[in-house]
Amino acid sequence: MTREAEHNFYWEAYQRNEKERGNWYREVAVAVINSNTDENIVINGRKFGTTQKINDFKKTLEVLNDYELNSSNDLISNNIIKSFLESEQEQQVKEIVSRSWIGLWDSTEGINACVNKKNFYDDSYLIRFTTELQILIRKVTELYSTAILIDMMKPAEGKILEFLNNMIGIELHDIQHDNDEIGVSDYINILPDNLRNVYQIIFHNVFSASCAFVIFHEIGHKIEVENELAVLYDVNSSTLFEDGHQRQIQSELNADDISMKIIESLYGKDEVSDWFGYAGILVCFMTLAINTHNLLKETDHPSIKSRFMRTVNFIKERMDETSFDVLLRRIDILGSFLAIVTEWEDKSWWK
Repeated sequence: MTREAEHNFYWEAYQRNEKERGNWYREVAVAVINSNTDENIVINGRKFGTTQKINDFKKTLEVLNDYELNSSNDLISNNIIKSFLESEQEQQVKEIVSRSWIGLWDSTEGINACVNKKNFYDDSYLIRFTTELQILIRKVTELYSTAILIDMMKPAEGKILEFLNNMIGIELHDIQHDNDEIGVSDYINILPDNLRNVYQIIFHNVFSASCAFVIFHEIGHKIEVENELAVLYDVNSSTLFEDGHQRQIQSELNADDISMKIIESLYGKDEVSDWFGYAGILVCFMTLAINTHNLLKETDHPSIKSRFMRTVNFIKERMDETSFDVLLRRIDILGSFLAIVTEWEDKSWWK
């Protein structure tokens, strides 16, 4: 059943409602149907990894059903919500998440993501997730994935290492130049099979987790104001604070904590995959640091640096020392690369 928040999204974002929804569904359908090899799904010029082959019409219908857009106009966001609803046991939390509609659209207000304050009759709510932020997360995750390959190969030398360094150069260029993207997809396709597979696994999981952190941070704002649900995530609801500024700061910290714990539940099922979720959260903060005005200073939000450090402490309590050190070392490599192309006043703020 279509939620009113979904109707509102198509109306406000496109002013065409039913027609635009039809366009989105057709784009997804064509993308899935065309994925009849191991090539990536391409939607709106961007590639999304898939290994699912479609060999006949029946299989095509099954895959299309899997990609039904129930929670977002965006494939990635839709699958994130779907995975959560399939795994979450707490019914009240599931009910809050199921009422959300994640609208991926271009920003006109310089906002990365937010919960729309408009109230709807059916109690649904709209989360705005800007295409600019998702694209930047993708670019930073590409850089991070390549940096990990280089780190894994040290101290090896040769043409492969030179090839990966060329990829780093392109990825830095694409982060710095919004309207002049070169892209590394052609490079990825000609990597040796073992390296390409590692790259794609890292990219897919870290990118998904990073986007999930944004989404569940916004949903966390809806959860944390419910005292009985805030307790489930071991946070003190911001509604308990009288001072307006402190209430706002606490709301943001609570939303971070709730999102981190949800990411942990989705990715932390075993020691092999838990680092994907943690890396995704840290990559998200590295991305937010690129286009924020409060990297080091508190505004109506805590500074990105303070939120990043809280996250590091959260992760440290949950990983073994060796794995934690590797995770931080690779984030440090990512930060060192990003410092080359950003205007950060502190070029090592994450340390």
